[in-house]
Amino acid sequence: MTIDVRGSLGAARRQAARIEVVQAADGYVAPELAPANATRPVSATRMATALTGFAASAIAIVALKRPGLPLHEKTLLVVFITAAAMILVDLALFRTSANPSAGMALRPANAWNVERIVSKLIGFWATLGAVAAAYLVFPEYHGNFYAEASAAVRLMLPWLALISPVYVAYVDRRQMEPDDIYAELGRFLTLRGPLPQRDLLGQHVRGWLVKGFFLPLMFVYLAGALHDIWAVDVAKLSTSFSAFFEASYSGFFLFDLLFAVVGYTFTFRLLDTHIRSAEPTAVGWVVCLVCYQPFWSIVGQNYLRYEQDNFYWGGLTSGHEAIYLVWGSLILIAAAIYAWATVSFGLRFSNLTHRGIITSGPYRWTKHPAYVFKCISFWLVSIPFLSNEGLGAALSQSVLLILANAIYVARAYTEEKHLSRDPVYREYQQFIRQHGAVARFIKLMTPQRQ
Repeated sequence: MTIDVRGSLGAARRQAARIEVVQAADGYVAPELAPANATRPVSATRMATALTGFAASAIAIVALKRPGLPLHEKTLLVVFITAAAMILVDLALFRTSANPSAGMALRPANAWNVERIVSKLIGFWATLGAVAAAYLVFPEYHGNFYAEASAAVRLMLPWLALISPVYVAYVDRRQMEPDDIYAELGRFLTLRGPLPQRDLLGQHVRGWLVKGFFLPLMFVYLAGALHDIWAVDVAKLSTSFSAFFEASYSGFFLFDLLFAVVGYTFTFRLLDTHIRSAEPTAVGWVVCLVCYQPFWSIVGQNYLRYEQDNFYWGGLTSGHEAIYLVWGSLILIAAAIYAWATVSFGLRFSNLTHRGIITSGPYRWTKHPAYVFKCISFWLVSIPFLSNEGLGAALSQSVLLILANAIYVARAYTEEKHLSRDPVYREYQQFIRQHGAVARFIKLMTPQRQ
């Protein structure tokens, strides 16, 4: 339906209000109600920030290759050097602390309030205590797997104790709404206030569940990836495509892990990288967590094991150098775009949370570049459709991989439902409908009317 321009102004306003309600309800904008030419919203993370972080991380990785420091310390250094470079660009060049979404004044807007600052510190450290208690309760965190993450936490805790009062006091004086969840939680725990509002407390708990689950897991993977990349024999890279492939493939996922760790660590209002909201649905949490350990070892091995024959692309192309080179290059392209998608988040990467809408990098072409190219790489690497155990095994494995891909489709759907609450994301959705890769392909293939 379109608005009749000959109608009354009141009718037009009612129609506009109806459109806004439809958008707010499900994030969908009917084509006939959409702007004629949607524009791409400014990305929460600019590509200059992401590329600066990428360059800084590459320099840090090369500089720290020499032995000497423990692995967890070298990993922390790479993380902080990467983050520091992006923070400098964001604050100095793009002034992200002045973004309206940060809720920060450029100058002190509040008088010193020791009671509120102390309450926030109590709320913050009580939250950390709850996370630590969960680590003590769940046996998953008691083994050697999380040793590097545990060592990093022990190293950083004294620094956090020193820095947190300064940061909280600085931000408190500049917050537009200083009585936040930490202040309310601190007052409640010291019997000076009621339990925080249910929705606010729920967002707080979900946000910290995300950080508490993913940060140690990603840190452990990152430490392992750095260890492996530092062990690469650089001399072989120019003489063996196999060595080049292995190093490049590992390197792409290293950068993916690095920017994930940076994102989970640096959730600060001062940088406008704080959590706006966390995934509100159980379905969204399930389809996300099932893709990670320890859950994937249960689901993947018992229900979705699409690599049953252990026959991979290398075995298929063995003895065919040209095919091996082309096929391996396609895998590297998919892995590179996947890593590029994560790097594009800069300081803001995080599963299950909204921390600003990313529209730069590969996100200017598609809403889910990481999922698309990760799934493509699954097919290219595992080649389930060419099993060495016959047609039946190939069909079975292909169906299982389709089901595994369906999990990522479900993740994309739940993420869009969550992010569609933000009008910026709805604007971005419309831009992709009109100017994304699929839309451009359809326009290219559609004959133009004379």
